[in-house]
Amino acid sequence: MFHDVISYLAIHPVVFGVLLLFLVLAGVGGWYVINGETEVGTVVAFVSGLNNVHDPWGGLVNWYEDMMVTRARYRTFVAAMVQFAKGEEPLAAG
Repeated sequence: MFHDVISYLAIHPVVFGVLLLFLVLAGVGGWYVINGETEVGTVVAFVSGLNNVHDPWGGLVNWYEDMMVTRARYRTFVAAMVQFAKGEEPLAAG
């Protein structure tokens, strides 16, 4: 189910996970504020601190995207080389 949502929204799974975590924590924090169990400032400070979690995840997401692009290019190159080895004309790009 979540995979379909991620595909529909065209969001990277890691980014989706961080966004989902943010929404859940903001919702839980809002619930605690409404019930008087905590203050708004505490929730704002905690959610603002989540920005520091994004930095390592951002690097991981960039690395994964680069790997997937390189993988696709490698597969295209290998397919062209196989066609060339068979004596066929490689398909034009685009």
